[in-house]
Amino acid sequence: MSSRSHAPQRRSRSWLTLGLCAAALLGCGEDAPSPSTGAGPIPTAPTTAVTPPEAPPEPPQPAGPTATGASFSLVSSGAESYRAGEVGQFAIELTGRDGWHVNMEYPTVVQLEGEGLSFPSPRLERAQAAQFAEERVRFDVPFTPAAAGERNVTARVQFAMCNPSNCVPEERTLTLALAVQ
Repeated sequence: MSSRSHAPQRRSRSWLTLGLCAAALLGCGEDAPSPSTGAGPIPTAPTTAVTPPEAPPEPPQPAGPTATGASFSLVSSGAESYRAGEVGQFAIELTGRDGWHVNMEYPTVVQLEGEGLSFPSPRLERAQAAQFAEERVRFDVPFTPAAAGERNVTARVQFAMCNPSNCVPEERTLTLALAVQ
């Protein structure tokens, strides 16, 4: 047989192969959406339900002797007056409100500053707390005023409050006026 007699057979096979490929390609896109018509199923991303927070965050309050939020009460208190050069003491107390409690694992810290006041430790942590429990945390803060007059102490308090489903870190600043004679 000559090579010429095989040529029509090869061309037939080529056309047959090309036709089968084209048919396969055309048949594969039946379920896909058409760019012009938008027909067919539209894939959707899975959705996740988001639970809104229990209460919107409260705006920061101006510094004063107390700070309260939906989950906590933070109060500083002291004596009516102190004497210059003598050790005095005031308290900072944190309690939970409405089913919230203090997170025992979170590092509760009090940073102290005050012009004309000296503190044995300007940074107080859990070990220095007079009381440290889920219901209440209390720091008794010793200080020595250098001179008579009104002295302001600023305490920046970092803590976290929890309820059965959520824990929220907090930071508040208290300012307490101390009368020194």
